[in-house]
Amino acid sequence: MQKLRYQGAAARLLWGVSPIVDIQHDGWPQQLHSAAIAALQSWKDGDGENTPARQERASDWVSAIGGACKRHHIKHRVRVTSIKPLTDPDGGVFGWVQESINLISAADFLDWLHKNGEAASPLVLLWASETGAVPPQAPQPQTSKPLARQTAQEREILRIIEALGFDPKALPQGANGKPGIKAKVRAQALAIKDTFTQGTFNKAWVRLSESEEIAYRQ
Repeated sequence: MQKLRYQGAAARLLWGVSPIVDIQHDGWPQQLHSAAIAALQSWKDGDGENTPARQERASDWVSAIGGACKRHHIKHRVRVTSIKPLTDPDGGVFGWVQESINLISAADFLDWLHKNGEAASPLVLLWASETGAVPPQAPQPQTSKPLARQTAQEREILRIIEALGFDPKALPQGANGKPGIKAKVRAQALAIKDTFTQGTFNKAWVRLSESEEIAYRQ
């Protein structure tokens, strides 16, 4: 009975983010894209599928998984979904825009969760079971913040940068003798209760720099 309930919840969540994935009729795919995995990982037993809390968790997981793929911290395959031409007013083509998705297997997602001390949701474990993936040993308690918390910190830093009137990808270089943009953002971030310490702020800043979500003007 529990498996049927989990299967139904997973089917509805996957249909919401990727209607071509129909596990009720076609079975579980070996690989899913980031948004589909985030939908499964964000679900909690007894939690409504369309609650704001679950949707917010899903958004955090999309960001966390996307960042991990970009930094090559999680094994994945890139599938190009479309290539569109860029044209000038006269119809000439001067470039192309490529759209793609990251496809990840249950085994590789479980491995990434394990390395970061995160537990898989019941729906992710169901996906792993149905596709023959063997979950690693239960993650040991770690002192590091969970991935979703890290993502929330990164989003808060980006919010502060924009609130200060700056473009995160074109930050001004610091002037001699004056506090730089990082110092200004850090001061506001540390004032937020129970969100940052000096160390977690610096780590989040490094992660954003490595993923090129923040950059200084040249």
